[in-house]
Amino acid sequence: MVVEPNDLGIPFLTIPYRKINVFFKTAPFIFIVPLSILGAIGLVYLFGILAVRLVSLLQYGF
Repeated sequence: MVVEPNDLGIPFLTIPYRKINVFFKTAPFIFIVPLSILGAIGLVYLFGILAVRLVSLLQYGF
């Protein structure tokens, strides 16, 4: 069975995938940048200084 590039093989997953994928193909940074910023703020809010120390450790480790 050959799967088309925009086909997930399951119809109830393919339809939402195609609708969401249109936005990422045209302007991905409109969604990715705000979500990344909100995610980072959420991590700092939830874990506090532990998140900052983890990021510092990962930054020096790599």
